[in-house]
Amino acid sequence: MTYPMKYLTKYLLFLSLFATARLRAEGVADLKSLHKILILGDSITHHLPTASLNWTGDWGMAATAADKDYVHLFLAKLAQAQGAGAPAPEVWIFGEGGGKISDKVPFTDKITAFKADLALVQLGENDNKDVTVEGFQQPYETLLAAIRAGNPNVRILCAGVWGVWPTGDQTKNTMIRAACQKYGATFADLGAAFVNPANRALAEHLFTNAAVNWHPSDGGMAAYADAFWSALTGSPSAPAASAPAASAPASSPPAGNPVAINEVWGDPLSLKWSPAPPVAQDEEKNVAKITSQTAQGSMFGTAFAAAQFAGRDVKIQTRVKGDSISDKPKPWNGVKIMLRVRDAEGKLDYPEFKLPAGTFPWTDVDWTVRVPANTVELYFYIGLEAVSGTVWFDAIHISTQ
Repeated sequence: MTYPMKYLTKYLLFLSLFATARLRAEGVADLKSLHKILILGDSITHHLPTASLNWTGDWGMAATAADKDYVHLFLAKLAQAQGAGAPAPEVWIFGEGGGKISDKVPFTDKITAFKADLALVQLGENDNKDVTVEGFQQPYETLLAAIRAGNPNVRILCAGVWGVWPTGDQTKNTMIRAACQKYGATFADLGAAFVNPANRALAEHLFTNAAVNWHPSDGGMAAYADAFWSALTGSPSAPAASAPAASAPASSPPAGNPVAINEVWGDPLSLKWSPAPPVAQDEEKNVAKITSQTAQGSMFGTAFAAAQFAGRDVKIQTRVKGDSISDKPKPWNGVKIMLRVRDAEGKLDYPEFKLPAGTFPWTDVDWTVRVPANTVELYFYIGLEAVSGTVWFDAIHISTQ
């Protein structure tokens, strides 16, 4: 029997509506089956009060209240979707300030034993020492494997790392995506959240510490919750609100512009040294000549704009020669070409280029160092630390790659 086209159209529409209703019902049922929720994270997930950072909260850092961090926002979405009367899920929030992927790996047995129905993974910001497949991706996969071992049907949602601005290094996110693909997890894309500087705590002017201000604002926390919710439900995230360039904080990351600084020891100096190194003549050109008569040493430093270097390789080139440099009391003492890096957890690191003691001729320095993406303060030092003698520095060239 042949039906008129109008009836066939109505029939197909009915089938479509029926299928959609069924999918929605199954989706609600699926959400109601989430009874055990695991959240692995770092300070964005949870940070205890810390006086040294002027941080008094006991929740995700830089959220203005507990119910404003992404964990509580996401759980509120889930409670609403599960409906009134649904039993509250058991939630294990395994997050702490400075948390790293490597810190969680020793707890894989407990992670597996929890038998999560849903897992949110927010990690990677503080893993900066070995950003390779072996040092970053494989430990990340170890955590996903442990989650999956506890419940083969677990839903795993993984966020990209905070602070990787649109033009930044995507190496970590690429590895997280690869781990997700391998273990059937869903990548929660935060890329759109970085477009609006209002999503960074610095824009709110509520905190005085640079480490706290590096973290997501309330708007950034909402973006996290939305990204995880979208990854769970398949619903599109709310579009990122555009913001005029003028609203960006003064220390917003640059749009990928290369940095080139040349300190040729002229007058005036290119960098704002504190104090300024003494300048002398050698081989008919200006050089910095630093002398210490005692083992106290003599150091000179200058501040860099951290946002210009964060997440990038920094190349430092110069020539150095030394005369009668005394023995180093500690391995890290002596002639210094050094960075002082403070990260978003307030932790300090001192990467340096090693030079010998004693007397040595002009020696080429060609040093490339990776500045972590979560760097909030960056200083550069030259001189003599805890040793006596004289050291000369030729022109110093600093650039990003």
